[in-house]
This record gives sequence, structure tokens and C-alpha cells, in this order.
Amino acid sequence: MKKNIYVVLGMPRSGTSAITRGLQALGIDLGEKLQPADSINPKGFYEDVDIMYKINRGVSHIIDDVWMRDNAMEAGQPHEEELRILQDGAVNLIRERMQHTMHWGFKDTRTGHLIPFWKSVFKRMDVNVNYIIVIRNPLSRAFSNQTFNDIDLEGGLIEGLHYFKYIIEATRGLKRMVVSYEAMMQDPRGQLDRIHNVFAISLEKDEQAIRLYADQFLDKNLRHYRFNEAEMRAHPAVKTVPHSMDVYLLLSKLATDELEIDTSAFLTAWADLYDQIQQASPLYRHINTLLLREKALKRQKKGMEKSLPWKIIFPLRIIDNALRSLKHTIREKWRFS
Repeated sequence: MKKNIYVVLGMPRSGTSAITRGLQALGIDLGEKLQPADSINPKGFYEDVDIMYKINRGVSHIIDDVWMRDNAMEAGQPHEEELRILQDGAVNLIRERMQHTMHWGFKDTRTGHLIPFWKSVFKRMDVNVNYIIVIRNPLSRAFSNQTFNDIDLEGGLIEGLHYFKYIIEATRGLKRMVVSYEAMMQDPRGQLDRIHNVFAISLEKDEQAIRLYADQFLDKNLRHYRFNEAEMRAHPAVKTVPHSMDVYLLLSKLATDELEIDTSAFLTAWADLYDQIQQASPLYRHINTLLLREKALKRQKKGMEKSLPWKIIFPLRIIDNALRSLKHTIREKWRFS
């Protein structure tokens, strides 16, 4: 019998940790070398530290991964030998992780950028691979990302839009499903049943483990941002990046089983939306460039404000601002007198 690997794909702050923990509730092994919880994610990240630091970050460094590039792996072609070494390491690492289990899963947000690399790893291993694509309301995710990672709302929406545009194409023809973070929080048992059924997981369900996950692990109080469709449509950031909402609403139909991911109905709708995104990509890239430039200027300004010369001339700036204000007041007074 072939062994089974479950790969969770999704953006930061989209609920990938919670859904990966849900796989564990289904009896899927995540290993013991997991990233510890912290103030950003008090329930835990459920990320294999060796996959994250030794493999994914190594590959990203080699190929100079830039998330706005359509296929970052294309840049890795001149580095075949370095990538082959990491590929060997990934194969050995997974074999070690799966030595005593038939079902193992992992997640790291970087994986979505590196799907061609992982395809080559899995091909060498001859295993069944199942992809779980996690979605969350893009505005909710963008606000959370802004709070924890200091990313502008528009930048977060553009990042998510590009991410899903890429992974939907990169996983085409593979065993995959879409899971909604909001749906998992609302009906965890139903969503775990979906995962169990779609991937035909041979493990027997442990009702106690599922109950522990649904009733104790998931904490609705940790959801700080919630927006309905009307609120999302009305928000200025979404109006700037409207395709982020369009992608979410289409993928939501997969998460509710209104559509099936590899049917002509979905693929036709996706092809039309994909073309629209491609046409708008130059604009989104320009917006992102401006946002990054603004952030760099803000950092530069903060650095200047901490410098000794800036502090020395601070009283002079106050006097200068006062004189400018007085001059403006006198000018306006004479203008209307």
C-alpha cells in the first residue's frame, strides 16, 4: 500500500494552523518537531521546523523567491545541483517522518510558492499526495496580517490574490480540495468529515480526538476580524483589489461543495477570472511597488528621527513650523479683509 501525504496550502493568518491541527484530530501524524506556540499564534503553528527551515527556506534562498513572480522555480534552473541536494534532503526527511506511519502531513506557507520542487520530491517517493487549499475571507485575513506582520491591507489582498492564482494552477490535475477557515470554525465536525471523505482516509475516526479539537482547541475568541460579503464589497481596500473578493467567492463555492474543483463548471469560471487577473496584474504590481516604497520611506524617516542631528535641530523645527503657521494665518486674514 502506498503511504499518504497531506500538504496544507494557504496564506499566513488564514487559519492553516487550525486546519492542520484538524488533520491531527483525524489521526494524521504531524511529527514531533513542530514550531512552538507564541503570542502571534498561541494555539501553535503545527509547522515542521525541519521542513520550514532546512528545506523550504533553503529552496527559497536558492531561487531568490519573489512572491510576485508567476513561477519562482523558473529562477532555480541555473541552480540544479543545489536544488538536487535539497531534494535529496527532503526525500530523506519525509522517509524518516513516515517510517512508522501511513499518513503524515505538513504545512508551511512557503510551500505554495515551491510546488514544483515538492512535486519532484513526491515523484521520487511514489506516495499518494493530497493538497488541502485553505481559504479565509480576504479582508479578515488582510486585517490580521496588518496587525501581526505590518502589511498594508491592499498589499495583503494583492499577495493573497497572486498566491491563489498560482496554486490553483500549480495543483491542477492533482488530488486537492478547498477548505474554508470560517466553515471549520462554524462546523468543525462537518469539515473534518469532508476531508476524511474526499481523500478516502483509511484511518478510523477517533471521536474523542475530534471532540477535543472541536470543543477545546478551536477558540472563536481568537477570531478578531469578521466581515460579511456586503462589508467586504464596500471596503476601500477591496475596491482597490476587487479580484481578491472574486477569487474568494469562487473558491468558497468549492468549500461548500456547490462546485467541484476539477469539473468544467469550475474550470470555465476559473479560466475567465484568471484572464481578468492577468490583465490587471500590471496595475496590482504597480500598487504593490508604491506600497513598498512608502514603507521604505517610513522606515527611513524613523531612522532619521532617532539620529542625534535630528534631535538637536528639533527646537528649530518647532519655531519654523510656528512661523509658517503664523505667516499663513496673516495671509488668509489679509485675503478676506
